[in-house]
Amino acid sequence: MVEIFDIEWLEVLLSVLALIPAAISVYLLHRAAALPSLPDQSSVTSVWRERLYVQASSAGAVAVFFLALLIASQLIEAMSGTVPPTIAWPPHSN
Repeated sequence: MVEIFDIEWLEVLLSVLALIPAAISVYLLHRAAALPSLPDQSSVTSVWRERLYVQASSAGAVAVFFLALLIASQLIEAMSGTVPPTIAWPPHSN
């Protein structure tokens, strides 16, 4: 039987959409840390470094947003009963 909406595709899409801004954020943080310090133009250096930090934090916020959507989709999937629980509670003794 074919389902109309397969949530697995949504989870893969959200994972990829979370990975891309996370990678961009890490790249921007690395770039900000590797920015050379120019003694004669310290204000330009600090402004550029602050700009990179702001862009990195924005990309990180986007990644967190997509991860929150991924968690919500997994909760919906678990509540719908399509996925068996991974932990049996209360534990059964033999």
